[in-house]
Amino acid sequence: MAADTVRAVCTNAGNAYAQIRAIEVLDARGIKVAARESGGYLLPSIKRSFELKGSEGRIAAGSVKLQVALDDGSLQAFDATLPQ
Repeated sequence: MAADTVRAVCTNAGNAYAQIRAIEVLDARGIKVAARESGGYLLPSIKRSFELKGSEGRIAAGSVKLQVALDDGSLQAFDATLPQ
């Protein structure tokens, strides 16, 4: 991947579809470092990858929070680590 791009892999383990509205990567300070404004549908038992572009160029490695906004208004957050 390019230095200003990260890939988020999402899996729907439920029994209903999920419609992703936005995905954001936040650094340890809570600052958005990458985002994607549209995601699409994630059907049950399906895994999809989404590429997110950095907002300030190169995205540093380390601990981040992945936030996923869904069409029902909910926001899910996940801890992740970006490799070197």
